[in-house]
Amino acid sequence: MSEHVLKILLSELVTVRVRCRQQGCGAIVEIPTEELDQKFHSGLCPFCRAVLQLPQNNHLAELARALRELKAAHQQVEVQFVIPQKAPSAG
Repeated sequence: MSEHVLKILLSELVTVRVRCRQQGCGAIVEIPTEELDQKFHSGLCPFCRAVLQLPQNNHLAELARALRELKAAHQQVEVQFVIPQKAPSAG
């Protein structure tokens, strides 16, 4: 059985998709990684204003900061995301 994977370098990650999972909302926002912490600085969905993270933490801003710092350290470290692709089901 062969395995198919998609490998994405951190330098190639330029857009993040965030979906609000609050009942009745479901809004999807695609935003450049550089703007992630600005767009979600409040930690709220920009459409329904629901809280998108755990209390006292803004994980989207933390993610933006981590991505920015890792991209800046590209001489010291290379980060790659490996995403398995599901094989088509037989039948």
